[in-house]
Amino acid sequence: MYKFNEIRIRDDYHICKDDWICKNNKKEKILVVGEVQSGKTSKIIKEIEHLIELKYSYLILFGGTTNLLTDQTKNRIKQHFKKNKKYQDKYIKILSNEDLKNNLNPPNFDNTFYIFNLLKGTIQIEKFIYKVIGTNNWTGPWNNENNNGIAIIDDECDWGSVTNKELNKNNKAIKKLIEDIWSHVSKGKFIQFTGTPFANIMADKNDKLYPDKIHILNPPIEYCGSEFFLNDGINCYHIDNNLFNKNSWNKEIIKEYFYVWLITTYFFQQHKNENNKSSFLINVCIENSPHEKIEKIIRENIELIIKNNDNDITQILIEKILKKYASLFKIIDTNKKDLIDNIFDWIWKKIIPYFDKNKESIVVLNSEQKKENFNISKINNYEYSIIIGGNLLSRGCTFENLLTEIMINSPYDEKTTTADTLLQRCRWFGYRKKDDRYKNMIIVINKKIMETLKEVNEVVKFIKNSQFKYSISDIRRKLKEFQKNFKHCKLTYKGLKNDNNILY
Repeated sequence: MYKFNEIRIRDDYHICKDDWICKNNKKEKILVVGEVQSGKTSKIIKEIEHLIELKYSYLILFGGTTNLLTDQTKNRIKQHFKKNKKYQDKYIKILSNEDLKNNLNPPNFDNTFYIFNLLKGTIQIEKFIYKVIGTNNWTGPWNNENNNGIAIIDDECDWGSVTNKELNKNNKAIKKLIEDIWSHVSKGKFIQFTGTPFANIMADKNDKLYPDKIHILNPPIEYCGSEFFLNDGINCYHIDNNLFNKNSWNKEIIKEYFYVWLITTYFFQQHKNENNKSSFLINVCIENSPHEKIEKIIRENIELIIKNNDNDITQILIEKILKKYASLFKIIDTNKKDLIDNIFDWIWKKIIPYFDKNKESIVVLNSEQKKENFNISKINNYEYSIIIGGNLLSRGCTFENLLTEIMINSPYDEKTTTADTLLQRCRWFGYRKKDDRYKNMIIVINKKIMETLKEVNEVVKFIKNSQFKYSISDIRRKLKEFQKNFKHCKLTYKGLKNDNNILY
């Protein structure tokens, strides 16, 4: 039986002494599954510490699929080891894609642990192979009998590392290059991190990167995952998908939930929370063109409040919303004049001046926008923000101040929705369960997404509880059973091959 000797890693994350991924330098591939935004980077950093203790020669880290993500990973590693006195006698050298543009100095493996923090791109990986694997200075550890091991960590292994009919040319090239690097390793580990492991587990078992074993990470208590949407304490409202399509937008629905967000924010701020910031997220379609239309609707409603400063129209709307969502706001007398006046005064004195001064806090995030728009830290710093977008919001974004959300963008097709995209959206919420925001949040969702989330949550629970119980083959079999019985959820994109090379 597995023995757990628990030690603290950080305030909100636990690991066990005997639960290291790299326990030796035996060559093997390990799939590490942690829920989206559940602390995977912290686990990577602690594993790097263990690699140093095991005297591994160096680490190849695919730190992200964008420069922003790789830079974030690099900075977190640097900050960690800078603060940790235990490793001051062992120099930690982080080399990036920029360093590979120049000639590398001969390595000193006696007192330096090298980390190659690489962007997951063909040009960058090719440069690494040419500069490192192709030179005698650096290949010593690969071929030397005294080699203590070389580790590869892939931080987003479900992207560009799985055999899939629909992989584009670039992703196929990335996968082949990673296979090439792994083929040169005689001792060490290839550790594949992901929050959405379905394609990796259900891939062809003869795939060169198919994992030998699986390792499950347990998130902190306050983490909000797929069950977040299904929790009784969350205010989930179902909406008809037909109210929104790329040709016709229901302005009244956008207007209604804009006011719902305003009033929700008003009540939330009455609690005098430590963080009173508030965000409204609108994710209703894949196409880019309607996003600007929605932005226009929001700005027009702000202008209407300014024009109708006698407050009659606005007060009627406030009263209507209070009556419709009385149970949410936990109020009995929705006709109370003082309450309506107070909400209006707050909107007029607080919200309107803010958006007038900070027009950029209403932001559209899609592929047609400028890169500077995608500064999530900046968005999270706004006191009030409205975020509008589609698929690009579904990966890598955590909106810390989210209070109201319309989410009816169903990926894949009319009948089924992909599990990985929906799970990636769970990172919008972050760590909320100890936050008052958790109880005040409103999610507007369609029935299809709700039914899909119920199915996804079944799989997530199964994988969470599979550690030390099932082999990866057992888990794979079970996922296929899930997929066969699911009506709404697609665990992987079409085109994934089974062991007989048949598409399913």
